[in-house]
Amino acid sequence: MGLPIDITATRFNQREYQIQRKNHFEVTFDTKVIDSGISFLLTSFDLPKEQTDSFKANYWNDSVNLAGKTNYETTQMVIKDAINYDTEKQFLQWRLRVFNPKTGKVGYAEDYKCNAKVKEYSPSGDIIREWTIIGCWPSSVDYGSLTYAEDGEKTITVTITYDKGYRSDIDEFAPEETR
Repeated sequence: MGLPIDITATRFNQREYQIQRKNHFEVTFDTKVIDSGISFLLTSFDLPKEQTDSFKANYWNDSVNLAGKTNYETTQMVIKDAINYDTEKQFLQWRLRVFNPKTGKVGYAEDYKCNAKVKEYSPSGDIIREWTIIGCWPSSVDYGSLTYAEDGEKTITVTITYDKGYRSDIDEFAPEETR
């Protein structure tokens, strides 16, 4: 009698079991906010996080839990700071539409909110998933730190607040009653 064969390891050789890689993605923001468009060298971007509240509905001598309002958490975006492209300035053009620290003025939502697309790619470069993020804007920023103790790349960490986020192909697999 031979040794048992682990067939799970061989499944990764098949196309349907190809593992999605975390570093095959691109984020694009629509250009209505900044005339020249917004383009960043990203280190990371968190996909949407949603949570649906529940509430108890009383019925006779019992109660049931039902779905309530859905909320979306903020997401983190880490940007590489490029010198000649001046990433910091590119981002600041967007951030100043939200809040100008020099004047203390806050902008109108239509001037700072935009939509984004997050595309996930296969190892061969095909788009395999796309996310739509509605009404996003930079609610906080950490311009990074400088140090003589080490070298490495300078990054800018941005908290993106958004109204809603979902997979763009959601209608293909959503139940008919929720479309």
